[in-house]
Amino acid sequence: RYCHHQDVEDALFAWFKDVRARNLPVSGAVLQMKARSLACVLGHDDFYASSGWLQRFKDRHQIVCHTLSGEEAAVDVENCEKWAESFRMQLDGYEMRDVYNVDETALFFKLLPERSLVAKNELCRGGKKSKDRVTVVVCVNMDGSEKRRLTVIGKSARPRCLRNARNVQADYRSNKKAWMTSSLFEAWLKAFDKDMAEQRRKVLLILDNCSAHKVSVPLEAVRLVFLPPNSTSVLQPLDRGIIRSLKCCYRKRLVTQLVFDIDRGISTAINLKTTLDMLYGAWNEVAQSTIRNCFVDAGLAPSTSETEPNDAHDSEGEADNFHETTWRQLAVPNVTFEDFIAADDNLAVAPEMTDQEIVNQLLPTDDATSSDESEEGEERALSGTEADDMANKLRMYLENLPVAKSADTGKALHSVDFVEKFILSNSVKCRQMKITSFFK
Repeated sequence: RYCHHQDVEDALFAWFKDVRARNLPVSGAVLQMKARSLACVLGHDDFYASSGWLQRFKDRHQIVCHTLSGEEAAVDVENCEKWAESFRMQLDGYEMRDVYNVDETALFFKLLPERSLVAKNELCRGGKKSKDRVTVVVCVNMDGSEKRRLTVIGKSARPRCLRNARNVQADYRSNKKAWMTSSLFEAWLKAFDKDMAEQRRKVLLILDNCSAHKVSVPLEAVRLVFLPPNSTSVLQPLDRGIIRSLKCCYRKRLVTQLVFDIDRGISTAINLKTTLDMLYGAWNEVAQSTIRNCFVDAGLAPSTSETEPNDAHDSEGEADNFHETTWRQLAVPNVTFEDFIAADDNLAVAPEMTDQEIVNQLLPTDDATSSDESEEGEERALSGTEADDMANKLRMYLENLPVAKSADTGKALHSVDFVEKFILSNSVKCRQMKITSFFK
């Protein structure tokens, strides 16, 4: 039967998918109440969600409503194991390098240790705190051979600290609440598909049922595989230890910088530029073995002699060692380094949509985002001479260390050599361009 209020039905189904992705129970009465609420927003004051309309709506979308008991809402490990077994059967024809997992994680990038326990109990759905958080898009393949370039979603559309940064080591996107949205994910997915197509690869992409992931995009090289609802803690490799390892490495860098600044008697200033730099370094530190082990631990990859499921959380030992050394120097009462790592684990990465947002999502939208960050100053681009002077100072620092002949110092000096050559070479090219411009 024809639906007289198709916009109401479309909005209701969008809301239904969103709440089911978060494993919330939905009854027929709840659907009727929500339909009436959405109809009011859409200007249909005469709409009546009758029992007959509800049944036709459920039939059209193959929805079965039933009451969930408390335990049914929890993770069903047995069904997860069955799903994982079924998934492994789909891997015929795919190499391990061609199976990817993508997910988002929230990060309070300015969070200092003494605020960890407070932040752990905050959901940060918007407002002032959204300025101090970002959402990080993480994507890896099954054998750990490729850690995709991170995408970081912040609040400011044009951060001053990034204006002169031409070689940022992560992709930066924005919206008003620093969340993943359907339009942002669609753009990410299109770029991923284009990259795989150019490499002439056919790949699987595992992802959860987050509402932002429900996009309709024609894909040439990527096949999407959605995890069952309420299963990510068991089945999603990124949630089995990969994201934790990334956050562990990031916060180790942040604490090390904090301790260093305390010794120098200055306050630590963290902006989006330093955050992107530290995330890039932290992502490089995540071990390939950690990634492989997490896919095995999730039951999505076969265990081999090279992968030990019990070692999926490789960063735990590193965190303990770090706690015994650098962390103790901060002397933060009642806060462990583990608390600091997990402080933002429960933050939302996608919006819980209001009625108006559901309706707006169905309309053509411009995802243009917020204004400049007032608290972050614009970073001036250094000249070649200034950069060379800084490299020379770094060389002098390394050469005068008490352990100047150690292997690590040798590696650092080798890196400084490379940097100096790059600066000089780039400066010469710039001069040549300026000289030749006079003869045009």
